[in-house]
Order: sequence, then structure tokens, then C-alpha cells
Amino acid sequence: MKVPLALLADYANKSSEGKLNIMGAFSIIWTQSFPVIHPAMSLVFRIEAGNVEAERDHEVEIRLVDEEGKPLFSLKATFVFKQGAPGEAQQMDQIVWINNAVFPREGRYAFHILIDNREDAAVSLRVVKRPS
Repeated sequence: MKVPLALLADYANKSSEGKLNIMGAFSIIWTQSFPVIHPAMSLVFRIEAGNVEAERDHEVEIRLVDEEGKPLFSLKATFVFKQGAPGEAQQMDQIVWINNAVFPREGRYAFHILIDNREDAAVSLRVVKRPS
């Protein structure tokens, strides 16, 4: 299992045709003061798996940590891949809405994406005080 795509965006959705639409990808938040509350963002990622991983429960965990590794929050969910055509990887796009995330100080943060307790991707984010 792997995560070939992972990013932060202002907005994302899936069309009725199954297309993943991503708007406003970013890796930095500018602010005038701290702590800062970011009103809304989407963590977007794609999970790929082979048929070996199909038809059984898998756990995904999202952890937001600061640059010292201190966790700010964590989310967990369970998912199942359906059996696909032989030799073809199955894909599952995930959009995690994150509202009112609090960043206590300037620095580097990361969203770690763990599947079955193994880190498969990390999305970096810098939170920076805007010069006056």
C-alpha cells in the first residue's frame, strides 16, 4: 500500500465522474499574530493498494505535529479496498476537511499519514508571521 499523492488545499471535491478536483494547494500560512486559527483547509491524499490488500479492514491515521514532534491532533478511520482486476492497483482518494486548526506559534508543522500503523506520507506546512 502506498500514498502517491498528498497535499493541503483550500478546497477539494470529487466530481460525479470520479475526478479529484483540487483548488488552492499551499504549504505556507501567513499570519499577523499567534496563536492563529486557520478557518478551513483540506488534506487531500490518494491511497493505492494491490489485490493482496483487498477485502480486509485497514486503519488510516492522520496526525498533525509541530516541529518538535508534539501532536496537536489525531484522526483515525477504517477503510476497505474492493477486489480489482488482476495486476491493477486500486485507488482511493481521501479529502479530510480540517476546520479551525490552531497553530500556537510560528514554525514548521506536518500532517503524518499512517496506514496500518506505518507512515506512508507526510505533508509539511510552515506557519509564518507576516512582516509588518
